[in-house]
Amino acid sequence: MSTDLDLRWEWPAERQAQIKLMMTVEKTKAADQGLFGIKKSPSLAGSLPDPVEVTGVITKGDATLINKSVRLVLPKMELGETGAGDNLLLGVINNNICICIKKAESAATEPGELDC
Repeated sequence: MSTDLDLRWEWPAERQAQIKLMMTVEKTKAADQGLFGIKKSPSLAGSLPDPVEVTGVITKGDATLINKSVRLVLPKMELGETGAGDNLLLGVINNNICICIKKAESAATEPGELDC
């Protein structure tokens, strides 16, 4: 199954989100660490601490992205206690970099409520 939107994680570093979205989580799992855990090496600039892969569907935000599948790999500490069926607010820059994430209080929450 292909993913419509493949996001990578970066910390905000004083940047503001250009697009704010809501996604409904379908699945969370430990991210692939590569052969012998090579992707987990702290010497690799792109390695994330304790990475988790989250997949789901965009439900609110940019009209061109509604109902598109999304995949995001991020540090577990940023995800918190989130599982299938939960809604997440995402702050995105450059169309493929997620810089902030927050669990939505309810399905009625609007993406614009995300402060980043």
